[in-house]
Amino acid sequence: MAAVVTVTTAVTAHAAAAKYAYQELEYVRTASELETLLVLQEDLDGPAEQSQDVLVVRCELIISVQNDAGMAEWITI
Repeated sequence: MAAVVTVTTAVTAHAAAAKYAYQELEYVRTASELETLLVLQEDLDGPAEQSQDVLVVRCELIISVQNDAGMAEWITI
């Protein structure tokens, strides 16, 4: 009986660790994309209002993709 409990605990811990490793990967990827977008924005000539609007839309798109990936991961668990 103790062996079954040990194996069950190990499998559960492994599944939880895999889930959090996936989340970390997604967060790092999203942060990298946002940082790249910010660098590209800063390289433009002057912070025109239209340019800032485009930046916001692109940031929202990147974050939306990350949220969708996170929701898909939680739904499959």
